[in-house]
Amino acid sequence: MRLNRLPIAAALLLLALAACKEAPRGAAPRAPARKPGNVSGVLDQPFVLGAGDAAPISQTPLVVRFIGVANDSRCPSGARCALAGSVQAKVQVDASGQAGPPESLTLSAGSPPPTVAVAGFTVTLTAIDPGLALAKPVRPDDYRATLVVSRSQAAPAPAQAGDGTLTGHLAAGKPAVVILDGVQPDADESRGPLGTLKGGERYTVAFNPQEGTWAATGYNKGTHAAGTWTYPGGRPEKGEFNLWGHPFRFDEQGVVTDAALGKVGRIERAPAQ
Repeated sequence: MRLNRLPIAAALLLLALAACKEAPRGAAPRAPARKPGNVSGVLDQPFVLGAGDAAPISQTPLVVRFIGVANDSRCPSGARCALAGSVQAKVQVDASGQAGPPESLTLSAGSPPPTVAVAGFTVTLTAIDPGLALAKPVRPDDYRATLVVSRSQAAPAPAQAGDGTLTGHLAAGKPAVVILDGVQPDADESRGPLGTLKGGERYTVAFNPQEGTWAATGYNKGTHAAGTWTYPGGRPEKGEFNLWGHPFRFDEQGVVTDAALGKVGRIERAPAQ
């Protein structure tokens, strides 16, 4: 008896096609989606977040979330690059339950770590791992961000009139003495870089808070005599004053500087009369 082999061959072909449909040749099984985890952070201590992770920061109202990496142009390990490149991360900082906007923080070789200030705290991005490699591409879920949260340093309060500082002394309209001992005297009495002011001389100055003017008394190279002249300009609370219209800056140590000449002398409180 002769068997009809055609139906059998057709059945085997259908089974083979079904098997190929269920498991395509060369296809790798997909890894399960990574679920964002949650960690906690401590002030002034580095902590690591994976993409999508969020960390409440103890003793603060903050929750810091690493959204992921938006751009990574760092030079891959083993490669020769003209530039080191940079990596841009997206970070979100929530404060007291209020969602903050996504912030872009770019980490570049040779530059200070990027920061974002929120609610009296500073969030600093210190590292993004892993780095790029020629042989192994980095998937978005592979990135990890190292961050540090610290309290923001409060800005020093501006000096007030009568607060005991040199700035406060000048702002209160009290007299001071300017000694231009950082400038060489002009032997021929011609106008130098400081105009009619003479290097090596002492000048008494006083600020008028109501009018915003400075009265200065001292030797004038234009008149070849001592005199008093008043000019507007310069706020002591900004570290500024002027002598006969010439602007200067000073600091709390009494160092007087000129924009073009640098250090030109010193300023100190006038002796009590």
